[in-house]
Amino acid sequence: MTILFTDGFDSYATGTVNEQMRSRWNQNINISGLFLSPLTPHNHGNSLYISAVTGDAGSTRMNFRHMPNIPDDVVSGIIGFHFRTSDTTQDVTEPIMALRHLPTEGYELTLRIGANPSNSQLEIYRGNTILLGSGGVIANDTWYHVEWRYLTSGSIPASTNIVRLDGSEVIDLAVTTNTSAFQDGILTTIEIQGADLADRYWDNFYFLSLTGIANTGFIGPCFIETIYPTGDGATKNFTGSDGDQTNNYIQVDEQFPDDDTTYNQSSTSGDIDVYKFGNPTGNVGSIRGISLISRARKTSTSLGLWRNVARVSGTNYEQGLNPLHTTYDYFFDVLNVNPDTSGAWTTTHFSENSFGVKLEK
Repeated sequence: MTILFTDGFDSYATGTVNEQMRSRWNQNINISGLFLSPLTPHNHGNSLYISAVTGDAGSTRMNFRHMPNIPDDVVSGIIGFHFRTSDTTQDVTEPIMALRHLPTEGYELTLRIGANPSNSQLEIYRGNTILLGSGGVIANDTWYHVEWRYLTSGSIPASTNIVRLDGSEVIDLAVTTNTSAFQDGILTTIEIQGADLADRYWDNFYFLSLTGIANTGFIGPCFIETIYPTGDGATKNFTGSDGDQTNNYIQVDEQFPDDDTTYNQSSTSGDIDVYKFGNPTGNVGSIRGISLISRARKTSTSLGLWRNVARVSGTNYEQGLNPLHTTYDYFFDVLNVNPDTSGAWTTTHFSENSFGVKLEK
């Protein structure tokens, strides 16, 4: 397991959140006032922006649940993200992040900014009751990196809910007891929420489990860079929307997916299409993993299966199978380590190898 989900919010069209983001996050509550902002990103591309709208922004939210690579009822993990707000005094009633149990809508745990505008500290709530532990001053119009290690259960042991702000621990909860019936320790939804009268921004979002081969603890401040195809890889079995198998990468290199305008396609089981990518840019330190993200649909009602592929050192490392639908879906896999060496990725691994997709029927 380890890192299971990431989003840098870079590969969606700017403006009002669209169906592409809906299909990736599986968010289906209230999205009025939800935008992608190119004006205030943290490091790269876009950020997620929820605007201040009196009486409405608090119910503006997006959530992910039932993701193919995130099991239901994940009772413990680490959520990391960059966050900023325009007015901490308006943030006291709506969570920055909420862990919920649907369909009852019950709040298992929420991370909020405290009501005292003189210090505006982070606080963890169970339902509407603040738990012991608060810390970390949040100022207006300032980016912060937040990591929240959580455990949802009827009784929460010490040191199982910890919050770090810019890499420093600010909350470590003592033992508390569940007093509300709907807090049953079952988590099905992780949710981002807006706030009345305050603009909120998120960037570099990730979710990781506490078990696996790498990245099983706090990873500290980091950023997510989205990289697009720059050339064809060693295998080109698909046919481009231009009618040939030359420069297939051009059909899928757009920042914002144009779906049926440019694409590569195949009807032959076993066909693979892989692409070259450039190296990360800027001041790159440790690379925690690579997220492979493809977007596809099928054109008939016949059975179709799809998987992402990493071609590393001449070997195809095929990821999990996913069913294709007649509408576009995202297919998402995280490679926490280089599958050839079982070690960390380096910047040269991007340009030296290729990544793509495989069709199976």
